[in-house]
Amino acid sequence: MSVNNIKSISQAIATVVGKYGTVTVAYVQETDAWRRSFLSNKAAAEFTAAVEKEAKSGALGPDVTTVALIELPHESEKDARTHWTAFAIKNNDLNQGTTRHIV
Repeated sequence: MSVNNIKSISQAIATVVGKYGTVTVAYVQETDAWRRSFLSNKAAAEFTAAVEKEAKSGALGPDVTTVALIELPHESEKDARTHWTAFAIKNNDLNQGTTRHIV
């Protein structure tokens, strides 16, 4: 999946508490190139745990309010670590999101 314009994200699949407050965990439902209608319970739990780890460490930063899954764990040429690709949304504004890797 390539990262395209994100049109919508799911409702919260979890909420985690991090260094800077609560972070909503969700997944990207639609971009201008693809749709995801479902995320398995296993993937949701594993992604939530990864986001919680990042949030507790402060790595997400103080303004990130939602982290939405884009891609399931994988490696890439630019990042050989096994990672999730996610969309970190600042101040609950979808237009203020940035793509990041979560390990």
